[in-house]
Amino acid sequence: MDERFQSTDPPPRPSPMIKAEGGLGTKADTRSSAGVNPGPMAGAPGLRVRPALESDVAAIEALEQSSFSDPWSASSFRSSLERPEVHMTVAEWRDEGTEPILVGYMVAWFMGPEGEIANIAVEASWQRRGVGAVLLDEVLATGQAAGVDTIYLEVRPSNAAAQALYAGRGFRTVGRRRNYYLDPPEDALVLRWDGDHSLVRARA
Repeated sequence: MDERFQSTDPPPRPSPMIKAEGGLGTKADTRSSAGVNPGPMAGAPGLRVRPALESDVAAIEALEQSSFSDPWSASSFRSSLERPEVHMTVAEWRDEGTEPILVGYMVAWFMGPEGEIANIAVEASWQRRGVGAVLLDEVLATGQAAGVDTIYLEVRPSNAAAQALYAGRGFRTVGRRRNYYLDPPEDALVLRWDGDHSLVRARA
């Protein structure tokens, strides 16, 4: 048992998503940005969520690099695409007559009745427009369809916006990992979703 984990519930199983150079910490701690000018909202006809492809890796890595201080490598994303238990999706926006642009992505894994949201990021100019919610709703609905009834994630205590998003989908805090995040240093709250399907919204 991880001595840094404090909870009255059993700790989540370690994520199977491990890259060669070390462990991958879950990064469901979505970044948010204030002061962004209003624009197209999630649910608009030009926005869709679809399975990630090999051709998306370059754009995913670029967004990863701009979102996190400890980013995953392109090879980590490519190897994840090859693993049957990994569920990787992207959100893309397309104006009429233009090529689609990637505005967010999510990586999760499902193993039997359990899952974990390992990574989620939204492009800065698209934050606070519901893209993260659309990605989250899709993974919860997909997990439900696959027979998953428990999903874990970790989030910074200081990230109130992300916590509100997760709480609205039925996640609850079940523990804390001490000194989990490194840059900047901070604990991680461990959240768990127990299959409250009534709170899963329709897919975009």
